[in-house]
Amino acid sequence: MGTTHQAPRYPKAAMSVFTLNIMQIQNPFVVMWWSAAIPGFGHLMLGKYIQGFILVIWELYTNYHSHLNESIFYSMVGDFSRARDQLNTDWLLLYVAVYVFTIWDSCRRAIMLNQVNMLAEFEHARVPIMKMNTVGIHVLNRYRAGVATLTSLLMPGLGQIYLQRMMTGGFILVTWVIACSQSRFLTAIHHTCVGQFALASGTLDVQWGLFLPSLYVYAMYDAYHTCNAVNNLLAYEQRAYLTDRYHKERGEGGFLDSLGGSGIGYAAATYRHSLEVEVVLIQLEQAGFSREALLVLPLAPPHEKKRLIHGYFYLEERIMNLAFPLGTVFMLLGVIYGFVLPLGPVLWGLFGLLLGFGLGLLLGYMTRHAGIPYKKLEPEVVIVAQGERELLKTAMEIFGRYTPIRAFHHQGPGQL
Repeated sequence: MGTTHQAPRYPKAAMSVFTLNIMQIQNPFVVMWWSAAIPGFGHLMLGKYIQGFILVIWELYTNYHSHLNESIFYSMVGDFSRARDQLNTDWLLLYVAVYVFTIWDSCRRAIMLNQVNMLAEFEHARVPIMKMNTVGIHVLNRYRAGVATLTSLLMPGLGQIYLQRMMTGGFILVTWVIACSQSRFLTAIHHTCVGQFALASGTLDVQWGLFLPSLYVYAMYDAYHTCNAVNNLLAYEQRAYLTDRYHKERGEGGFLDSLGGSGIGYAAATYRHSLEVEVVLIQLEQAGFSREALLVLPLAPPHEKKRLIHGYFYLEERIMNLAFPLGTVFMLLGVIYGFVLPLGPVLWGLFGLLLGFGLGLLLGYMTRHAGIPYKKLEPEVVIVAQGERELLKTAMEIFGRYTPIRAFHHQGPGQL
């Protein structure tokens, strides 16, 4: 009836050569926190890029003209009369309404989009795997969360670019460069490295310097969070693809029954979801294995249904949702009090980041609840190929090229 390729009612993802937008479960309180840290960041987490960019620019512009960061600094160090004198009340009154709205709106949208994500997954909406045009190529693949976080640690925005989210990465990178330039942060780092701590304190601009902790830590958190979302999306799509291509057309019984034949053995390997899984399968077919001689079992995560229905997060995600915000708070406090303490704001900001992040990890682990699982390194796809000895030798060579979690074979009569 022509409905096979009908667009899903609730899409799971949208892809272009510049970015990838994903429906995923979001913690509304975490989204609210990042909206409070810098208005617009919560909307960027939700994939509302235009709103997010506008709100971040509004925050930088109105905060600067109201001298809010300077007033916060003098309040924190106890100079309340100077804090009051710094404020431009006209700009502050414009600032407050948008600030409160941003926090409320990001929470409301997070709750709504969590519901949309549930509908998309129950609809089994398929997602694009690749986009290409004359200016770029974007392929959905598995990424390493550690690499994404580390690249953002070295330069905010690079983690998002590593994940092929060019719009977010470019925006964060440009914003970071502007904030560093206006705050003279790099000059302050130089003075700190050569031991001129008083000069570092005098060089760093307070108004722009207080933007840096939120920008810096958010870039790392967003890279980590987005990397997990992209990997989960790849697993979601690849499970559907492998089921359609290798599992739906014939049941498992015929395959398993045929393993008892004389001289017929099997080779098996387990993998995480990635493009390499599909490369392995294509190479097996090119090596002489028919599709009927291949059994491909995509394994759904054991807690995925409960995660979707109840909206809980894996233990690692809960801990990181606490560690990164605490790292931001303590880094901000370190920068503020570093202006009046020995060693200067750069080192105290770094100390604050490490202390807050470590405290978040500790508190997250200590307050864990029973029944919330770790996200372990478990097999996600099982590939079994049946054939004679020479074919099985070829299969094991193919398996070994792509770093399986485990690979083994059995030759001769027997059962799997």
